[in-house]
Amino acid sequence: EGNAGDLSGAPEGSHDGTGQSDSGIAYDLSGRSVVGKLPKPSYPGNESGKVVVDVTVDASGRVTYASYRAQGSTTNSKRLVDAAVGGGAEASARKARFSSSESLMQTGTITYVFTLE
Repeated sequence: EGNAGDLSGAPEGSHDGTGQSDSGIAYDLSGRSVVGKLPKPSYPGNESGKVVVDVTVDASGRVTYASYRAQGSTTNSKRLVDAAVGGGAEASARKARFSSSESLMQTGTITYVFTLE
């Protein structure tokens, strides 16, 4: 009775996304590409998890706003969130650069996956 799901599926579900990837970092910003590489955050120690960051990008491709997004993230660890978003321009998400676009502002996400090393 009810929806039993796909019998061949895994209980944890699919982790495939639509964004582009750069070794533990993915982004979803329709129609734009990364200029260079996405900056890797400093790994702050013995923690792991996924941190999703909402970003706003201006017409020139600069990130003008970055904020932690609980939805889709698997952690709210202050150390991991600070490494991805932080409080200022030093944060990895704010250092990211994307291709320019005719649209004035565009929103999207950058996802950081921190794994134990």
